[in-house]
Amino acid sequence: MSNASRAAKEKKSTDGKNNANKSNFFLPKEANANSASPLQAESKDDNVSATILSELKSFRRENNEKMMEITSAITSLEQSVGNMGERLAHAEGRINQVEEGSARSTRLLNYLLRREKQLEDRSLKNSKTDGEDSV
Repeated sequence: MSNASRAAKEKKSTDGKNNANKSNFFLPKEANANSASPLQAESKDDNVSATILSELKSFRRENNEKMMEITSAITSLEQSVGNMGERLAHAEGRINQVEEGSARSTRLLNYLLRREKQLEDRSLKNSKTDGEDSV
C-alpha cells in the first residue's frame, strides 16, 4: 500500500470521530461533561472566584486582628520589663545604701571596740599604778 492511500484511509477513519466532537470543541471540559452552556460555566467560575476572594478577605481580617493582639501583648510586655527595670534599679540603689550603712556600722563598731579596749587597758594601768602608789 502506498503512502498516499494509507493517508487517505486514516483521514476517512478520523473524519467521523472529529465530526462528533466538533459541536462541543470550544466548550470547557467541565461544560462538555455536564452539557452546560459556556455562560453557566463562566458564572460558576465567577462564583468560585468571589468565594475565594471573600475567604481571602476574611482570612486577612482575622490575620490583622491577631497581629494587633500580638503587637498589644508585646507592648504590654515591654512596659512590664521597663517597670521591672526601674524597680530593679531602685532595689539596687537601696541595697547599695544598706551595704554602705553596714560598712559604716562595722567601722564604727570596730572603732568602739578598740576604744573600749584602750579604756580598759588604761583603767587597768591606772589601777596598777594606784596600787603601787598606795603601798
